[in-house]
Amino acid sequence: MSVAPIEVSGGPREFAVLQEISPSVAIGILCAAQILLWTIAPTIANDALPLDVVENGAWGPEWLLSSYKNPALSSWCLELIRLATGSLGWPAYLVSQLFVSATFALVFLLGKEAMGASRALAGTLLLTGVYYFSWPTPEFNQDVAQMPLWAGLALSLWRATETNRWIWWLLLALFGAASLYAKLSSSVLLIAAAAWMLADVQARRTLAGSRPWMMLGMFLLLIAPLLRWLIDNDFAPGAYAIARGATHSFSGAGFVLAQAEAAAPVIVILWFAGLLGAPSASRHRERNRRFGAYLLTLTIIPILLCILTAGVAGTGARRMWGVPMLNLVGLLAIWLTSSRFTHKALEQIEIAAAALLITLPIAYVTATTLSPELGYVKRQNWPQTEIATRMRDLWTQSTGQPLRIVAGDATNWLSGLIAVSCCERPPSLFTDADHVRSPWITNERLTREGALVVWTDRGGGLSQRLADLIGSRPRQVARFSIPGVPAAAPIDVHYSIIQPRVGQ
Repeated sequence: MSVAPIEVSGGPREFAVLQEISPSVAIGILCAAQILLWTIAPTIANDALPLDVVENGAWGPEWLLSSYKNPALSSWCLELIRLATGSLGWPAYLVSQLFVSATFALVFLLGKEAMGASRALAGTLLLTGVYYFSWPTPEFNQDVAQMPLWAGLALSLWRATETNRWIWWLLLALFGAASLYAKLSSSVLLIAAAAWMLADVQARRTLAGSRPWMMLGMFLLLIAPLLRWLIDNDFAPGAYAIARGATHSFSGAGFVLAQAEAAAPVIVILWFAGLLGAPSASRHRERNRRFGAYLLTLTIIPILLCILTAGVAGTGARRMWGVPMLNLVGLLAIWLTSSRFTHKALEQIEIAAAALLITLPIAYVTATTLSPELGYVKRQNWPQTEIATRMRDLWTQSTGQPLRIVAGDATNWLSGLIAVSCCERPPSLFTDADHVRSPWITNERLTREGALVVWTDRGGGLSQRLADLIGSRPRQVARFSIPGVPAAAPIDVHYSIIQPRVGQ
């Protein structure tokens, strides 16, 4: 992909260069490549869907407003794609890449507003060097769902305060509300946005008009159902986040270092493009300092608030909480190095981005397919279709009834694996036999429809809740081999069948 910039510094004045491909077309190529390569790679490599796709996909048919973990926007998206395509295999990977590509497009549009199309293109291409935009993206979850919503909020807020047009205030309300339906941690971005509006002179002037306040009213109206659910359920996602942050999490400094590590390749690309070093006096141009302050505010404050919140709660911060927080680092990097930006620098960034877009999906396929042979079996290596089909057949042979409920441990991994792929009508999850976590499972329904209870010896094994649910019923084992790796240790799926009482 070779793109000549239309706005670069070439001495004391700007000059235009005839270009083979416009920056807007280049962004389209970037998005198409991201969608194609990162949909194909996990489709080839994975025998099973990633954990979060399994869990959110299994919750999709319940049409939750929120689970005990997070609001349910990601589950809605997966259910819609399942209804549209009839499966949750490659379509789940496609959904994730559509969200990532939408983030690219929105970041480009934001950068174009204040930096020009060429610099916006460079800042967007730099995101291919951010870890969160590549390797983790096959696992569509709340973090990936936040990415374009954060970028959309950043774009709409900037445009709203620049133009004071109704459409941008409306989009600001929509993006802000949708981001909370994706994950409650989006509140840190909303706080950062509010802080910038109060600190920035031009943005503060808009508060004298009615449009920002009408936007606020619409935003509150949109999130009212979610707020009501949270109040009625004792803010269960908050309690879950605190508990989750207590395990395998980082201290404040560790969280910052983790985000720096995720973005470290951006520094390498900047070096490769010759953008590091002292500002070039011969090519100096006044940077848009207001836009730089905006990028810094929406990048740094959410990270600091995340650390502060975790500290107040007495817990740690998990690395992947930072996924949407690095959306603007590419634009920020180009803003900081703007005086050295040249046509040649953009070409070098294009080369680096193209190399990453090609090599990282290949590396993903290689690492995933070879890991069982190296003695490390990932969840994605489990034979999902075989497990789901055989467990459904065992249920049907025993009961003569369709499978409607699958109970499993709190990870929702094995039970979800079966639920999302065993049947044309997906059965419901019964998480750890807990009616609070699975309010759609009533005692009356459990008696009428029965349940398939599944677990493995890995992790905590059979929980006390599941053991109580099974009672004295027989416990059996189904064994599965890792596809293509006969030497790998088999997977033993333990199960028990709670017979349905037909006619009740």
